[in-house]
Formats: sequence, C-alpha cells, structure tokens
Amino acid sequence: MKLRFTLFVMVIALSGSGISCSSDTASPQSMPAEESTTREDTTMPQPPAHGLIFAQYAQNPQALVIEIVDPSTGNRGTLARFPGATLLGGLHQPGLDSELGFRTLVSPDLTKVLVNRKIDGDLHAGWLDRAGAFTDVTAAVQGPKTDFSGPITGNGYGFDGRGRFYYSHQIGEQTQILAFEAGAVRDGTVVHTVGGTGLIPRPLLTASGDLDFDVADGCSVISAQTWAGERYVFAKGSQLSRSTENSSRAIGSCGGWLDLLPATNRAKVLNPVASPDGSRIAFMYRNTDGNFSLYTVGIDGGTPEKLAVAPGQGTLVGWR
Repeated sequence: MKLRFTLFVMVIALSGSGISCSSDTASPQSMPAEESTTREDTTMPQPPAHGLIFAQYAQNPQALVIEIVDPSTGNRGTLARFPGATLLGGLHQPGLDSELGFRTLVSPDLTKVLVNRKIDGDLHAGWLDRAGAFTDVTAAVQGPKTDFSGPITGNGYGFDGRGRFYYSHQIGEQTQILAFEAGAVRDGTVVHTVGGTGLIPRPLLTASGDLDFDVADGCSVISAQTWAGERYVFAKGSQLSRSTENSSRAIGSCGGWLDLLPATNRAKVLNPVASPDGSRIAFMYRNTDGNFSLYTVGIDGGTPEKLAVAPGQGTLVGWR
C-alpha cells in the first residue's frame, strides 16, 4: 500500500512539472527551426559549363529539350526544357536544321522558345518559357478578338542575338514586321514592311547577331548554317565548306568557298557548328550503319578528328 501511494505521488509531481512520461519522439513542430528547414538537394548533377549542344522535340509529353555534352569528359546534362513546345509553326518559322535556325528559335539565354499556335482558329505568335507558360504577343498587340474584329492573326519569326523578338501582322494592304526588346510585348519597332502582294523574305541571322529581312540580292542560294567570325560554314552532301570572304551576311554563290573535308569522303555530313573561338568546326558524320559519330575539323580544313563521345539526343545545334 505504501509503494502504490509513492508511485501515485510521483506521477502527480511529473504531470505538474510539464515533463512528459511518453516514450514517443518529439513532433516536428517541437524541433529547432534549423532542423526542420528543407535543405536544397546538392546531389543532383549540374550540366557541364562547356560542350556541344543538342536539341530535340520530345514526345509524350511534348517538349523541346536542350542538352549539352562535354566532349573532353563525356559528361552531359539538360540545359533547358520547354513543356508544350511543338513543331507547329508559321511562315518561315526556324527549326532545328542548323545552328542559326536554333539560335533564332530560342532566345540567347535559353529562357524562351518561339511558338506560333492556333487559338480560336487564328494564328497567334509568342513564346513559351521553361514552365510552359505562353506569352501571346498577338493578343498583346492587337487586343482581344470580338464578334466584329475579324481575325486576330500574327506570325513570329524568332529572336536575334540580343534577345529581341520579331513578329509580323497585316495593317491594311501592308505587312509590318516589328522587333520587340527582350521580354517586351508592346512598343515594337517596325523593321521591315511589305506592301501589296509582296512576299515576306526568309530572315537571315547575320554574323553580328541581327535578324535581317532585307534579302534583296540573288546570292543567298546557299544558306549559312554556322558563323565562324564573319565566315560562314555550310554542309552539302559529303562536304563541309566555308566562305573565303569576310562578310556579316551570307553571300552564297556570289562568293568563293573552301572545302574543309577530304575529297575522298563519301559519307553524309551535317549540322556544322563553330567552336567558341572560331578555330574548329564540329559536325555529325553518318556511319554505314545509319548511326552518327562526332568529328571536328579546322576552319581551314585538314584531317578530321573523331570525338570519343557519342552524340546527344537530337540535332547538333551549338558549341560553347
């Protein structure tokens, strides 16, 4: 009886002191703040800072995925992903067929990708960000569609080297092409006008990073695919060639060019990209089994060097 009374007194004393007798661990609310704070996961691999850039339109789910591969280490990682980006495009929409096409399709900081999409039966132009959010330049410029407004239609052409966005719409009998400062959707500057039944020229990304619509000469039958300084390089069949004259604009067949690969090559080569210093050209080489290897060659030609790494997913579109 005396033992039971002693235990009873101890329980009352402990309860009164605020000390718990439970053996359960403390709840998260009772833990110190520094222990309950979510910490950033530093184990995720970071993409290489330098290397060859590849891009592809992925399916299921749809997205434009940009990857970088370091040819010296073989390390690779994702630089950017744009959910919802598709191949659907408007007039002269750039694609992934060349480095210059890619540089027009995606902003220089890799945060926006050109999108032309159908909305209520009309073509709207703008861009997607990495979260998949669509910025509608057509709606911002022309206002909302009403029962009496007629079609609300515009066409996007892409970005220049400063991140400016190029867009066109029809005003009366004229088509105006406007340039918007990076990230802006209003107060565009008219950079080109086509009147009547005139055709809108395919724009050219120049060596200085401008998107040029004034293609008035007949020399641009050969399209530049990459710039090495003010000399452009293009692939045609089994040969890579570069211009022999310095010019900020591609002068096509009106200028001379130098073949960079041995004349004995019979394999198809494609997607040339210039190194950051312009001294070498990387390209894809189609093997006899249909797969591709990566090679580089000097800007003045010579013996191509095979890279030990496998190509990334998609098309070779850059080197940084």
